[in-house]
Amino acid sequence: MSSLSVNTCSSCGALTVGGDITVDANGENTGTEDFTLRFGECDFTGEVIGSKRSSGGNEYGLDFYTDHINRLAIMNNGNVGIGTTTPNTRVKVIDQNNNSIGVEVIIVGNPKNNLGITGVNSLALENIYYNSGGIFTGAGGNAVTNIGVGGQAFGAKTNYGVYGYVTGSQPDNCAGFFDGDVVSTSNYFGPSDEKLKSNIQDFKNALEKLKKIQIKTYDFKTEEYKDKMSLPSGNQIGVLAQNLQSVFPNLVKEKTVIAHLPADSNAKKRGDNISFLSVNYLGLVPVLVAAVKDMDGSQTDMKNQIEQLKKDNADLRNLVNDICSNGCTGLKSSGNVDDNSNKLYQNTPNPFSQQTTINYLFKIGNSAYININSLDGKIVKHIDVYAKGNKSISINANEFSSGTYTYSFYVDENIIDTKIMVITSQQ
Repeated sequence: MSSLSVNTCSSCGALTVGGDITVDANGENTGTEDFTLRFGECDFTGEVIGSKRSSGGNEYGLDFYTDHINRLAIMNNGNVGIGTTTPNTRVKVIDQNNNSIGVEVIIVGNPKNNLGITGVNSLALENIYYNSGGIFTGAGGNAVTNIGVGGQAFGAKTNYGVYGYVTGSQPDNCAGFFDGDVVSTSNYFGPSDEKLKSNIQDFKNALEKLKKIQIKTYDFKTEEYKDKMSLPSGNQIGVLAQNLQSVFPNLVKEKTVIAHLPADSNAKKRGDNISFLSVNYLGLVPVLVAAVKDMDGSQTDMKNQIEQLKKDNADLRNLVNDICSNGCTGLKSSGNVDDNSNKLYQNTPNPFSQQTTINYLFKIGNSAYININSLDGKIVKHIDVYAKGNKSISINANEFSSGTYTYSFYVDENIIDTKIMVITSQQ
């Protein structure tokens, strides 16, 4: 094999050049394989490096061909494209093949603290554009399923398919932000270990606080905010953040939604973002548990009070019988009036806290009345009865103090019957 040396005194190959080599000195490349640096045999299989010199497209950039296809383009501004000759980002990969992976990074061996891909944005241009990012990915087209970001991890003692964290104390910091529904096929776990907590106290008055929360149905303004965020469509059930904040302020936080990425030369500026109150619905779960426990305790107390009232009722009935055993007919008819003609019935409801009804039958006799007495025998209310037949009167609890009373039905000054009624604490 003969060799040729140019501007050098030694030869290390078929061609050795000690200076520049100019390809397409007349600038005739128009974005094709002509006027390029070619590789291979004379029958040319399409391996080329060229530079388009005409206007438009990848002008003054570099194009790398294999098998007569432009595989990689480096633009004059430094942008790199794989599968595209006009990348508008620093690195852009377009793959139109089926069942393919655009970019794959594999770390082999026994690595420690290695990162396959890392992205950092060190200058966010705070005063100009609000949105910036280290890595942004997207998926589009007519595929059955598009995946913008996918993560898989396996084989190690601990595996994270996707891992994100933030530093700093800015109120809008989020390890993950999702502009749309989030679906999980497994469970969600958050930190709740006692060793992570301090200032632990019992939560009180849960039921009373829950009563202050108003549950509403509503529709989100999806059309009004469609350029800023993807709000749920259809009728919703939930709370208003302002109402919840007045009861549980620690379950409400103000957040700012960034303008839709990617952010390019036409990026939306700070004024296009929107701030709103967000709600920690999971934080209401412990409150609901505490409220159920409060209700259970209240029911137990009520049952105990009812049992005590039953006992007191029985004791008072015995007491009334003893009181009326001398000088009155007690709970029995005097016999001067036909028992089957004039009757007094037990009031309902009994016990009561607001209002009760006393039913009676006045059929025979000239005059009748009902007296309500305290347990010491003092008349606290006198009610004249004029109309005959099956009648009723209403008794309001606010006319009396809480306690136990007797009421008696008299016809022509003869007692027909006596009953006991109980007034509980007025609500």
